[in-house]
Amino acid sequence: MSPGNLFADFTVLVVVVLAVAARPVSGQRSVYPSANLSTLWVNNKVLDTVTYDDGSTVRAIVHRSPQTFSDPSFAAGFFCTPPCQEFIFAVFILTATDAQNPLPVITMAQVVWCANRANSVGENATLELTGDGDLVLREKANGRLIWSSGTSGRSVRRMEITEQGNLVLFDQRNATAWQSFDHPTDALVPGQSLLQGMKLRANASATTWTGVCGGYGICTGGQCSCPLESNSSSRYFQPIDYRRQSLGCAPVTPISCQEMKTHQLLTLTNVSYFDKSQIIMNAKNRDDCKQACLKNCSCKAVAFRYGQNDSNGECQSVTEVFSLQSIQPEKVNYSSSAYLKNDSSRRPSMSMVVKVLEGAMSVENCLDYSFFNANSVISAQGNLSTHSAPPQASILSGPR
Repeated sequence: MSPGNLFADFTVLVVVVLAVAARPVSGQRSVYPSANLSTLWVNNKVLDTVTYDDGSTVRAIVHRSPQTFSDPSFAAGFFCTPPCQEFIFAVFILTATDAQNPLPVITMAQVVWCANRANSVGENATLELTGDGDLVLREKANGRLIWSSGTSGRSVRRMEITEQGNLVLFDQRNATAWQSFDHPTDALVPGQSLLQGMKLRANASATTWTGVCGGYGICTGGQCSCPLESNSSSRYFQPIDYRRQSLGCAPVTPISCQEMKTHQLLTLTNVSYFDKSQIIMNAKNRDDCKQACLKNCSCKAVAFRYGQNDSNGECQSVTEVFSLQSIQPEKVNYSSSAYLKNDSSRRPSMSMVVKVLEGAMSVENCLDYSFFNANSVISAQGNLSTHSAPPQASILSGPR
């Protein structure tokens, strides 16, 4: 039997239904590097799914097992980053733990090719290898065509992911009718050539992925930082790891629903948020938007966005804060400010600060209060030179 007939008669394996866990989920899975015509995939958890510690998720459609443990494992399917409301159809590298059970356990997936990075799809979007050989991606909500390989009528017989990570549509003579290697996006893999006329295009920015700067992190020109209120020295958020700013930030003081009266909002000007799934319809101006968040304990932040008129804007409610992005209104043609909820009731008094510095009182390890305007305090001693270092406890407390 010829390879073409073998693949023509091949029945697509039914994939295993997996539960998504906080850590990557791994189990006995079949290896399915190819698919036949008239196959439809729906972007949901029925697909072979792995969710990683950072919240990113892959849903494999075709998957090539590595020849050896040290070789990369390639798959094609749907990929998303938190909160996983927008997906791309992509080819990605998976780190294998076993050549016979190749889906990864630890290392995050790495996208090497994407069909629709500028036009993402949602849950239950469909990918179809049609009966006439076209690979078609559609949005489920309205059936809108998102992307197509354009191979209808070219005698395509099957789709396959190769050992080199090339997604290929083969015709009835086993020749290539279409391949992802001919349409590179922002990466090349070993064995792939950049031929004349081909281009590599970087993502629009380092903030293309929603988790690039971690929770509460602000991305500005590819750099991550923690929120800091304009014209204020108060610090409400601190890095999770000062050496790795991309891991995100955490509130200095946890927010409690039992103390809603003490909640306030930290203002971040010219900052936007990507997720517009929770719009507060009756909050058209800035004040209404802020008040709506303060009255709802589950609201961790709001982003207020408008065009020409700030009395007719859009209020985005955020219940879980991922990365935020600095914007230049004159370039994006809209204005946006973010307001992050924090608790002002536990800001330390000066007497507490003095006692902590002198070692007479303990304080929670997570608190981090900095003195940015210490010069005036030090200068008041009269016989001390002004410098920018934090004052010693003896200076703050005076003679004892």
